[in-house]
Amino acid sequence: MSCERCHLSYTIEFHSNHMFLYKFSRQGLSVDRFLMVYDLRQMRALSPVTTLVYPLLLKFLPSYSSRLAVVSPLGQMQLFDTIYANVQPSMTCLYQVATGGALVLSFDVSPTSQCLCFGDAAGSIHLMSTNTPEPQFNTFSRPTEFADPVETLQPIAFDDHMTPLSTIPMMYTGHTLLSDWPEEYLKKVYRKTPSIDPEILRTMKMQGTIGYAPNPQAFRRNQIPYNLEKRRGVVTKLFAGDSRSKTEDGTFVAIPKRYRKIEVKYSRLGYDEFDFDQYNRTSFCGLEATLPNSYCNAMLQLLYYCEPVRIALLSHSCQREFCLSCELGFLFHMLDTSRGFPCQAANFLRAFRTVPEAAALGLILSDLHPEAKRKTSLIRLIQSWNRFILHQMHYEVLETRKRQQEEEAMRLKTDPKNPPFVYNEQDFPSILQDLGSRYRIHDEERKKRRKQEDDGKYMWITSKDNNSKKSVEENDVRDEDTEISRLFGSEQIHIHRCLKCGQEASKHSIMLLCNLVYPEVSSSTEEVPFTRVLGRSLRPEKITPAWCDSCQKFTPTLQSRQLTKLPQILALNCGLDSQQDKDFWQNQMDIVVQKVVSGKVFSPASSPVPITIKPCRYGVNCTRVGCRFRHVGRDPEANPASPAAPVSSAIPITAPPSHLYYSHSWIPHNIEVILYDNGELSIEKLDKINQGDTNGSNSSSPKVVIENGQGDNKIEKDAETVKDQNEKDTSNPEGTSSRTESNKNIVKKVQYILSAVVCYVDDKNDEDRRNIVALIRVGPYYHERLAGSAVSQWYIFNDFCISAVTPQEAVWFNLDWKVPCVLHYTAIPAPETAQVISPLTYDVFGEDKCIARSGGTRGITFTPLTSDEMPKKGELVAIDAEFVTLNQEESELRSDGKMSTIKPSHMSVARITCIRGQGPLEGTPFIDDYISTQEQVVDYLTKFSGIQPGDLDANFSSKHLTTLKSTYQKLRFLVDNGIIFVGHGLKNDFRVINLVVPPEQIIDTVLLFHLPHRRMVSLRFLTWHFLHKKIQSETHDSAEDARAALELHHKYKELENSGKLMDALKELYSVGTQLQWKVPES
Repeated sequence: MSCERCHLSYTIEFHSNHMFLYKFSRQGLSVDRFLMVYDLRQMRALSPVTTLVYPLLLKFLPSYSSRLAVVSPLGQMQLFDTIYANVQPSMTCLYQVATGGALVLSFDVSPTSQCLCFGDAAGSIHLMSTNTPEPQFNTFSRPTEFADPVETLQPIAFDDHMTPLSTIPMMYTGHTLLSDWPEEYLKKVYRKTPSIDPEILRTMKMQGTIGYAPNPQAFRRNQIPYNLEKRRGVVTKLFAGDSRSKTEDGTFVAIPKRYRKIEVKYSRLGYDEFDFDQYNRTSFCGLEATLPNSYCNAMLQLLYYCEPVRIALLSHSCQREFCLSCELGFLFHMLDTSRGFPCQAANFLRAFRTVPEAAALGLILSDLHPEAKRKTSLIRLIQSWNRFILHQMHYEVLETRKRQQEEEAMRLKTDPKNPPFVYNEQDFPSILQDLGSRYRIHDEERKKRRKQEDDGKYMWITSKDNNSKKSVEENDVRDEDTEISRLFGSEQIHIHRCLKCGQEASKHSIMLLCNLVYPEVSSSTEEVPFTRVLGRSLRPEKITPAWCDSCQKFTPTLQSRQLTKLPQILALNCGLDSQQDKDFWQNQMDIVVQKVVSGKVFSPASSPVPITIKPCRYGVNCTRVGCRFRHVGRDPEANPASPAAPVSSAIPITAPPSHLYYSHSWIPHNIEVILYDNGELSIEKLDKINQGDTNGSNSSSPKVVIENGQGDNKIEKDAETVKDQNEKDTSNPEGTSSRTESNKNIVKKVQYILSAVVCYVDDKNDEDRRNIVALIRVGPYYHERLAGSAVSQWYIFNDFCISAVTPQEAVWFNLDWKVPCVLHYTAIPAPETAQVISPLTYDVFGEDKCIARSGGTRGITFTPLTSDEMPKKGELVAIDAEFVTLNQEESELRSDGKMSTIKPSHMSVARITCIRGQGPLEGTPFIDDYISTQEQVVDYLTKFSGIQPGDLDANFSSKHLTTLKSTYQKLRFLVDNGIIFVGHGLKNDFRVINLVVPPEQIIDTVLLFHLPHRRMVSLRFLTWHFLHKKIQSETHDSAEDARAALELHHKYKELENSGKLMDALKELYSVGTQLQWKVPES
């Protein structure tokens, strides 16, 4: 199909392959005296035909196919042949209809071409005929019917064996064919009704006999499920009714809504119309997932709610352009000040994409290759990211500290009169040699001096043997200790013993992360407690060929590790990226539940069934497989009257109900780790954390701690009458788990509580909706700071969707869709919270350097701030920013014909300008930085940004080009000092800059000059209307825009003080409506 732009017309006539129509004049008040002709074959306009009258009505005469009758409103009719219209204009005929001055409004020709009929405005009909005395009329006219064309069939060659005979349709005879099936073999079968989504049944509310349920969003728009029948084999499960059950076709898994991946539905106004509050009723801040590599949002939340990590990164600052620790500190500051509105980790992900180690580990996912992204294992990816970020933070903190030490040493050499700097290892710590070799700057003289001065200070690193001497490796380990290694680091000794000659070699190191190693069990019913798996993972042993200096050849070598110090935070990678590991984990969960069903394990009377398990609406009559609700009278429940009674009642149990997987988990909430002087470990599962006993034996009267929703001073209920029938699991790889042996001394005893779990959510119906969520135990400090009450509560963080959950849900796993990836255990009691000291000072304005090769001397358009004009709290600073596009917007055409935004465009800041708001240099920029970018720019948006290709390239730019981090630190310093920013559309500017500014520090002119329920006014129109200036004539200039916003703010104050503000706003909208919000050219 093709489209040709035509003129406004009321009558169109067709002849052969031509179309004739008339057109109005430019003002649309009168008809032009010529007809427009279009060739429908070539889809182009031909030469117009001139007429003697005003053409209002057109008709072709049936007997003369090329003769056209043109009638004017005054009753004049012209007949001419369209073929010879421009060749012989003298052949035209002109007639006048006697209408008596009335306008002709209708005109038609009889099918016999013997009569013409005219209708005028006076209600009269005028009939004109040929010279025939009795004209003929066809009362029942109908089109001529032609015979159907004979369909030609494509011939089939005699030796063609590939073309099916069905390509030639068989004629319908009405008789029975030899190939027809007998009636007894024919049966009409209808398509089977699809099963109802269990999520609909779960959320359905009954109103009489009609049920109502929200749309579970299980399918895409306009998608209809059509599942082919599959051959179903009989799969034997350990339990027929466990929580892993699926629908009959085995393809659907009921995933709770809080675990599903949520897509932001953008409208024409972008993200402003999306209601984030319906997904987050808490005071905590979520993270958006629209940018590439946002899969790490769950781990970013985990690090943020780890209080020591948050404090360490908020206090960190360096001059490295792409420092992930600095970007994490900036992100954590935004989460602190955002007040519940979701943030973007844009700057962190921008720096993350530039780290070569991340690319080498395959942690960078590109949106340009969606197929490769779908094939990526998110379980393995998030665990690799966890390992990478811990080591990267350690390296960056270590490098910053060493650089500061070198600068201090250089300062002492150049200025010996100043008092020497006293170094304290407890204030400026470091890590091991093999992990930090990339960033180590060898300074042997400094190490020797420190060893002499601080001899005996680090006895906590070695064992309790006072006669032991510190080795070189031990000194290297503590020399490279950092805040990160003190939190996550487990000091250990690698022991390599030759099995031939017995020679041993040892090496000290620190392990920041532990990977769980699952044993190979001989039977699926063999019980292996989690504590035993953890103990073997912390002290692994393996035999591998290695070079022996004594034997001078490769010999079998026993490699083992012994811990010398326990970490403050025990970080664990669960693995589970293979089916074998999942089967082991599932078997252990089945064994735990089976022990409850068989009566070997008694449940405490305090909570026989989880409080969150609601009763099923169908009760004992429920027939749904794997129903997650409680069935009163059918499911085994503890008898409140007899707390010591086993859960196995008189009702025969054929399969454990699904809620038992919820209430009895293989993962413990609390564990106790005991480290002995010989390097052995003893790990026990605890039913509670004894706050008052962290070094001694367990209390004789166990107590049940109610944690969720309670303060840090938890309510403790005396449970002396409740006998804990669960045997404590003890792990000791060496086989000696007794704690009373005389040849062992306890070096350290630490109690850990589960603080975070990161899970992979597998949506088998849609691979694009795979997700990673974090279940985090948020401590009392965060609640007290945001909500005012010091409580500890578990939450699930699913990007910007945050909701409270019970502690038992954190350790409940359904391996069909919820797979644990990362576990964090935190030592109790937690260390005292340190005070955050902002590392950003006035020096950030002096550390700015132009990175352009030309030096940027030709492009300096600002006057730097002096020390005496530093803006103070409450003072004004005008700001404006320009952006470029990295990725274009992705949209789709919906079934209703409207465009829907799937993915918004990815913008990057290109220029930031800040202008003085007061003082003698008011209106003069003190920041005018062009931001260098290493990513490919799709569109520079020169018309709207003024950025030219090459302005952001250090090799060609003549502007003052700097890094985003350098400019970001200046803005952060201004925000922290309480500066008030004035600008136009600052909400979008700060969003792209990735900076959160409190609302009381923002004055937006787009909101100042705005009436409720009316449109927003552009900066250009406001400047023209109130200041009588024209800006943005050819392109945008951020300095000009910021200066205009500052002047508009002064104008607003002037109108407000004079009481004329409302009248001025009404006049603004009146003038804007008249001019269609366009600035006049003159």
